[in-house]
Amino acid sequence: MGKFADQLKAFQLKTEGLAETTTRLAVLEVWTRLIIRSPVDLGRFRSAWSPSYDEIVERTVERPALELGMYGPPRPPVFTEKIVGRRFFISNNLPYAQALENGSSKQAPQGMVRLTAMEWPQIVRKAVAAAHTSPPT
Repeated sequence: MGKFADQLKAFQLKTEGLAETTTRLAVLEVWTRLIIRSPVDLGRFRSAWSPSYDEIVERTVERPALELGMYGPPRPPVFTEKIVGRRFFISNNLPYAQALENGSSKQAPQGMVRLTAMEWPQIVRKAVAAAHTSPPT
């Protein structure tokens, strides 16, 4: 390949890496905010948030609350393949999830999802900035 083709390939790889990193960081930030904003009684609801891509998790997945960050940020979901261009879902299938989102808990009267959705532009800006300072994934 010629020098220009090599430069284009390098630019492509760098851009793909930044897009991957930005996407991963944004998904993790959304998941973290949903967990931290979730009201806590026994930790069951907080531990039932399930990140997935391409399809919504239909079953209720409950993990130990401490593993998912009952007292701090969760461990990142493991994405073993390229994720740019995929649709992401973060679901909570407990039967009372909708009631909690609609303000039934004094701990989260404004819900969790709608607050996080309103912050999406800031989440993306933060992820873009972080992607430019961390190595590509």
